[in-house]
Amino acid sequence: MIDLPPPPKFLIDPPRIIRPDEGLMEATDRRMKLLGLDRAVRRVMLSETRNVVADLEAGKKPVLRDVIVRRIGNPLLASMLVNPFVYGGGVATDPSIANVVLLLGFEGANNSTTLTDESPAAHGSGTVNGDAHIDTAQFKFGSSSGKFDTSGDYWSWADSNDWRLSTANSDTFTIEFWIRPNGTASNASVMGQAAGFGSWAWYIDRTETGTPTYAMTFNWSVNGTVLQTLNLGVVGLTSGAWHYIAISKNSSGKIRSWYNGNFGNSVTPADSSMFNSTAAFELGRALATTGLNAWLDEVRITKGVCRYDTDGSISVPTAAFPRS
Repeated sequence: MIDLPPPPKFLIDPPRIIRPDEGLMEATDRRMKLLGLDRAVRRVMLSETRNVVADLEAGKKPVLRDVIVRRIGNPLLASMLVNPFVYGGGVATDPSIANVVLLLGFEGANNSTTLTDESPAAHGSGTVNGDAHIDTAQFKFGSSSGKFDTSGDYWSWADSNDWRLSTANSDTFTIEFWIRPNGTASNASVMGQAAGFGSWAWYIDRTETGTPTYAMTFNWSVNGTVLQTLNLGVVGLTSGAWHYIAISKNSSGKIRSWYNGNFGNSVTPADSSMFNSTAAFELGRALATTGLNAWLDEVRITKGVCRYDTDGSISVPTAAFPRS
């Protein structure tokens, strides 16, 4: 049984009946993913939701609340599943959602190559290259993630002003993602807008050999040809485990990094602006080179907001990022 507190009584008595069509069921499934419910639990919940409403429409008794609570077992989840527009399901909203320029959840069928931006910027589906695909065998949240196995695998999105994260020292941004390494790597690009010499704006790189001096770096260029680097401050990221990475820049031009909530490193360069590149944004490639051997999940880029402005630790997300 899922132990959650009951909602206020007025939210479920009397309830509003909504037929659970496929659009509603998809939205309901998303709410359950954000709560961290696993796939087996979600499947049962969705099935029972359909059955409950079918019985109600057929005129069966007892009253709606009693039926749902008995079948699903928790008043909060009962309200969330059958009446998601009356009760929001306890899902947190993001006050900075309007500034999110990329949001990738990697949800889809196994081996699918369709990856769509869920941010308000709506950059659409990326162009897949190599064998990059959705993989249901591994995931941090939801039921799947993006898999890259070094063989030319990456997704790309066309050039956009959204990818130029900083035009001046006072500009702010935050980059966050989950990564599950699959072995060691050398110069394996995670993401960025840096296709080749002369078009470098920024990119994130993972390098781990037998004796690494750093696990990940954030690199940027003011002029497209000369790179500046911030290392993550951690020697290695354990292979076969999920790691949360965050990079944020404040209005004073200070760039910081965190790994699994721990403060990593910081730098305050004289110029933290970025070159106005016309290259594509690429996930799994930079500098015209692929090599990432890992899974990625919940990638979020926020432009114009420094979400984390501390030299201390930050909270590690316990659910998928809000979509509203």
